[in-house]
Amino acid sequence: MREVSFASDVVGAGVDWEAVTGFLDLGSILILRRLQRKFRHMKRLIDQGHWPVSGW
Repeated sequence: MREVSFASDVVGAGVDWEAVTGFLDLGSILILRRLQRKFRHMKRLIDQGHWPVSGW
């Protein structure tokens, strides 16, 4: 869904992405990929029981 909201003219910003967000396409993709890696790592920690989920 993240990529759809980024690239879609129907459900996202599409060609107006830079005007809407102030971010260039390349910078946005790099940030998106970095966040996806961090979330994947967090999920692994949660799945292995190494994340303090009970405090949330």
